[in-house]
Amino acid sequence: MAKVGGKELVLTSDQQIIFNEAKTSISKYKQAAIHLYPGGGKSYILAKLIQDAKDNYSDTSKFNVLYISKPGSCSRVQSLYNDTYWEECMNYITFNQLQRNEKEVDLLKLDDIHIIAIDEAHSSLAPKTYLGIEYIIKKYPNAIIIAMSANDKRYDARRWIFDYLTNKNA
Repeated sequence: MAKVGGKELVLTSDQQIIFNEAKTSISKYKQAAIHLYPGGGKSYILAKLIQDAKDNYSDTSKFNVLYISKPGSCSRVQSLYNDTYWEECMNYITFNQLQRNEKEVDLLKLDDIHIIAIDEAHSSLAPKTYLGIEYIIKKYPNAIIIAMSANDKRYDARRWIFDYLTNKNA
């Protein structure tokens, strides 16, 4: 059983509803958008989605998640996901790394990525960052995309972030 923050992973009833909605979206479209207020438990819902996918994967030693976010969010999630269950599958790239080199994911030398989690997704639409996100999505076309944010709009031109980060044909 996976632990988050040193505790058994248990969702509140509200988080469970969002988890169920995300699972439905993933099963239909291989993508989900989690729009939830700050402190609402996006990282816990993500952990449960990862746990569910990993536990249903045939070879968990080859199951990989790419978590993309701001440096502070990457550090916070690394400290929450701090047991061996997560260490074997979690990989982290910051928006700053993508801005410097859109092919930063190649340095991880992963054969496959099963879940691409984009946290603080409203920040991922910065032009250089988005090039990196596009590169990753094209490199791993079978990956499940989970976009998460407390803010559903990007501040420049007020574009809807989830429209940009999820498949328009779904």
